[in-house]
Amino acid sequence: MALELAVLGDLEARVDGEPVDTGSPRQRTVLAALLVDANRVVPQDQLITRVWGANPPTGVRSTLHTYISRLRAALAASAEVSLTRRPGGYTLATDSANIDLHAFRARVAKARAKSDPAGRAVLLRHALELWRGDALAGFDTEWASSVRITLHKERLAAQIDRVEALLECGRHADLVAELTELTAEHPLDERLCEQLMLALYRNDRRADALQEYQRIRRALADQLGMDPGGKLQELHGRILAAAPDLAAHHRRGSPRGPVPHQLPSAPGGFTGRHAELATLDGSPLTVVSGAGGTGKTSLALHWAHLAPQRFPDGQLYADLRGFDPAEEPAPPPVVLRGFLDALGVQPDTVPDGFQAQVELYRDLVADREMLIVLDNARDVDQIAPLLPGCDECTVVVTSRNHMTALPSTRLVRLDPLDEEDSYTLLALRLGEARLTAEPDAVTELLTLCAGLPLALGIVAARAATSPWLRLSELTDQLRDDRSRLDGLGIGDSRVDLRAVFSWSLRALSPAAAELFGLLGLVPGSEIGRTAVAALTGSPASAGLLSELENANLVIRSTPDRFRMHDLIRLYAKETASDSSEGLRRWVDFHTHSAYNVEQVLFPRRAGIELEAPAPGCVPDTFDSIEAAMAWMDVEHHNVKAAQSVAMNFLWHNRVWQIARAMDTFYWRRGHLLDRVAMWSAGLDAAEALDDMEVRLLCFRSLADAYARAGEHDKGLTIVEHALALAERGEDTAVLGHIHYSLVSAWDQRGDHARGLEHAKAALLAYQGLDNPTWHAQGKIAVGWCLIKLGRHDQARQHCEDALALYRAHGDRSGEAGALEGLGMLAYGCRRYDKALAYFQRARELCEQTGNQYVEAEVVEHIGEAYAGLGRHREARSSWERAAEAFIEQNRTREARRVLALLRGPVPF
Repeated sequence: MALELAVLGDLEARVDGEPVDTGSPRQRTVLAALLVDANRVVPQDQLITRVWGANPPTGVRSTLHTYISRLRAALAASAEVSLTRRPGGYTLATDSANIDLHAFRARVAKARAKSDPAGRAVLLRHALELWRGDALAGFDTEWASSVRITLHKERLAAQIDRVEALLECGRHADLVAELTELTAEHPLDERLCEQLMLALYRNDRRADALQEYQRIRRALADQLGMDPGGKLQELHGRILAAAPDLAAHHRRGSPRGPVPHQLPSAPGGFTGRHAELATLDGSPLTVVSGAGGTGKTSLALHWAHLAPQRFPDGQLYADLRGFDPAEEPAPPPVVLRGFLDALGVQPDTVPDGFQAQVELYRDLVADREMLIVLDNARDVDQIAPLLPGCDECTVVVTSRNHMTALPSTRLVRLDPLDEEDSYTLLALRLGEARLTAEPDAVTELLTLCAGLPLALGIVAARAATSPWLRLSELTDQLRDDRSRLDGLGIGDSRVDLRAVFSWSLRALSPAAAELFGLLGLVPGSEIGRTAVAALTGSPASAGLLSELENANLVIRSTPDRFRMHDLIRLYAKETASDSSEGLRRWVDFHTHSAYNVEQVLFPRRAGIELEAPAPGCVPDTFDSIEAAMAWMDVEHHNVKAAQSVAMNFLWHNRVWQIARAMDTFYWRRGHLLDRVAMWSAGLDAAEALDDMEVRLLCFRSLADAYARAGEHDKGLTIVEHALALAERGEDTAVLGHIHYSLVSAWDQRGDHARGLEHAKAALLAYQGLDNPTWHAQGKIAVGWCLIKLGRHDQARQHCEDALALYRAHGDRSGEAGALEGLGMLAYGCRRYDKALAYFQRARELCEQTGNQYVEAEVVEHIGEAYAGLGRHREARSSWERAAEAFIEQNRTREARRVLALLRGPVPF
């Protein structure tokens, strides 16, 4: 249930949007006092002073206990909050994001940590939007009044920081009214005065800027008997002198950050469409609509490349796959994140929530002279969040739909080319002489292609690559083989694309024609060269790809990757013959390549035996973690698709093996839901195989995936079922692994005592096996649980034993985990220098092994050790790096924890 707790205004508590009755004024003050210091112990005496003042009445402790009990009952509707008695006081525990005050501080800290002014301004605006009025409104105790003053200072500081960021962005025209109001509320604040003077000056109001200086000079003299500070006096002098560097940093339309250039290259051989090109000029939002194959994308890209200087602030481009027969339309959140990346937004400055990200995007493109091309859109809902909120940007949308629901849109409808432009297109490709030599054949070719640029392009490619063929022979082939290409909905009954495609297919070599059919069956929008080699079972596939490319049947998207037009892909699928052998090689290629990635990323993990790949399949191999991750970043969608193909063919072993091969990548990249889906499919396959060992692997892996995705109850249910199955067998190793998985599951729930029970059971199982690293794994599991339970003396021996075992067997990744545990023990004993040494060595090992997941945690601990040593700047720097890593890995809970440290009481 969603929980909202608010003190930045009237005190409010809501569960799923419904208000919670928090009782009498005194009881509400108790709640407010706990919320301000949420997740910390508030000593009982301090709590009493906050609520009743320095002279509380007799029996106040009993009254406080009653209030606590009532508040606990009132908040019991939500599982996200607990109110507990601790030694010496009380703690209200909940995710800090549930409390507006702490969410405000987290957003402010996140903003201040970044250098990008536009992103910083948006984050600060989101923080300030949490305020609904005066903090702790209605509370009149001495404590509340003191806290209110402090919080209002924090609010003002955030407002000033936001204005500063907007001034850096050149948004001075929007700030004069706001700054005038703020200076009226805070007439002696010199930083506000500086900002107002600067905004006025940049708006060509130099006299008003100088008058504002005189206002604050008199106010300071009258009320405080002092002159303005040095910075304000310096600004006054520079305005008097009209210093050139006071001009706005950013002219209207100038870039604020990277200038993206995402447009694909201009299409070759473009002709005609003069009226449509003219219509595109001067319109801020144009929809280019037409049937498949009419050249919508070619028109948009040709127009965009005609005069790129019109868009000095760059271009954004996205293929939205609205009508792709094999791929789902591109989700707007995914496209939006790509745009934010292109605009230079760092991952840890991206706000939570899709709508907040849309607002950030629109702020970043505001006042920019940019081109945004949204290609192959399906409907208005897909593109609406991607539209900028300003007229300075030019947007071109291409779609088979007209998008009439979009307001203020200019529609360019593409019909087939007329005869003259169709002739010109062929002449550009084949030469005028060849056409004039056979005028009757050319006339029939134009009729058969019916002005469809896609069909004309294929015909031209065939004729150009076969100069010995007469055009009349080509028309004969097309005429004889005409048949309807069903179900494409191209919108023009005169066009027989199947005839064009079938004729083009017959012109291919048998091997290229076979590859053409196989490519139609392979899911995914792109395929790499080595995957094509596996698909064909032959290293000679490069020549076949060139043959298809020359026939305009595939398009090279990068030097080593290829894609098909969606209409061609549908026809290719129709032509495919028995494809099981080729698809088996393709699935084997992705299974083995992905498992090679897994072994590079996590070499000490217990391996699995893969059946040898089908003959002719040569998987990719990797000599470094960087190369392995780079391959998977590009190919993980295809590996996921390979699992779907394996499911369709009932290749059950490959289904669960792909899940195993993808596991570490998904874990480290934070693709938590994909990991759940992969292992769910793997478990179904294991059930079909009726292989108990595989079933248990899938059970415990799926349980861990659910737990890390926040579905703790599902995870526990699954892994406990796995434990019951394993206890019936005699495989001690499997039993140990399941107990180890239960340690993680209970750790995610925060129940370290239950975790310790299973850690001990895992250690007992591993001790009887001849596998020192598993023995060490059990040791460190027990040690970590003991650390979290505060039993440091017992934990130390387990961690030291694990460290010795890992070192003896060269397991650097395990060694890093043991050193992290010893560092935590040293930190708990306030031996901060020793803790720092442990953590720094652990980080070195994480870097050597590429274990970014653990490295992020270690960097957080390094910050804690620095803070303990009083080296606060280094602590802050470490926590900032840890927060960035957690956010990049989509570990929201950990990121919030570190951001809380950054806004804590340490004097940075």
